[in-house]
Amino acid sequence: MLNQILSKVMVRLSSLKITVVCLFSLFVLVFVGTLAQVSYGIYQTQQRFFLSAFVWFDTGLGFSIPIMPGAELIGSIMIINLVAAIWTRNLLSVKKLGLGLMHVGMILLLVGAWITSAAGIESQMAIKEGQTATYSESSRVNELVFESSLNETQNKEYVISQDYLEKNTLVEDIQLPFTIKLLKVWPNAWLRRTSDLDNSQVKGLGQSISVAPKPLATQDNELNFFTVKIEILNKEGGSEGIWIVSRGLGAKQTVIIDDVSYDMSIRSERYYYPFTIKLKDFTHDVYPGTQIPKNFSSLVELNDSETGENRDVLVYMNHPLRYRGHTFFQASYGENNTLSVLQVVKNPGWTLPYASCLMISFGLCLHFLIKLAAFSNRQRKKVKG
Repeated sequence: MLNQILSKVMVRLSSLKITVVCLFSLFVLVFVGTLAQVSYGIYQTQQRFFLSAFVWFDTGLGFSIPIMPGAELIGSIMIINLVAAIWTRNLLSVKKLGLGLMHVGMILLLVGAWITSAAGIESQMAIKEGQTATYSESSRVNELVFESSLNETQNKEYVISQDYLEKNTLVEDIQLPFTIKLLKVWPNAWLRRTSDLDNSQVKGLGQSISVAPKPLATQDNELNFFTVKIEILNKEGGSEGIWIVSRGLGAKQTVIIDDVSYDMSIRSERYYYPFTIKLKDFTHDVYPGTQIPKNFSSLVELNDSETGENRDVLVYMNHPLRYRGHTFFQASYGENNTLSVLQVVKNPGWTLPYASCLMISFGLCLHFLIKLAAFSNRQRKKVKG
């Protein structure tokens, strides 16, 4: 009985109608998402349309409603549809192996896209000539950081991610010697200095700062001034004051708790690496008589104390540095050609699209050969008959 119910469910899930609806929905999503880039920009469009289960519409009444399926939901339904088709139609048998491999290749392609959206990280590493970098920074995501001095050369950092701050009202951690109470969070904010503002309860730079919500940045060269209004509580639960901390303030603020000074600020989220990259030389060539870039490249020294790796690498257009799951692309430059900006990409699923394309191609060829052999066999039988 259970097997019959399961078989009926799998037959329904393997329906070609589901496949057609999913493909049409993807077509509509890509079309609408392309148009939305004008208003939202590339990053926000990716988040709203392709890295979510639903596309949400803000009603302006304090809540949002889903208006169409997102790429994550459509992709998940397609994976279920493909798996059901393989099971119900026995596509991994010898006669249908080519079709089965094509279906498996499509599943790998969709799984690779899901892994990239869930675990892929893009950031930037800006290095001046002669300097060494140990981390890269996000261009869109921020973090709240508290720094305390251990000695003349070492600092200790307490870092709270933007995602955590947006989803919680209280930050408590055994490593944090105080508690942070979130009073207000602005993903992007207008900051205006004013003298007639009643902010007597606020300490530090926020006393003369007026904060108002601002739409999220849409252009790649724009920053979101992520801003939080927090109350710091000591271990006994007493208040150490209310503070406004923002990416737009451009300066650190100091709070003293138990005779220890902590510098707090909002900065770009950092990704630290177990190796270092030193920029030895940056080259920027232009076409003669113009300012059009012809080539720009970075000669970097890769040094990894854990593996003993130490070598020079020339990073230039379409020739990135790949090391320990990270890919470093030449992206930009600045400061009179003394600063190089490397785009850093971490994508655990980068091999799956290649594997899926090979599998689909091999499946197509195998399916053609199987059909050709069957046709040839039938022709031989006709001749003999």
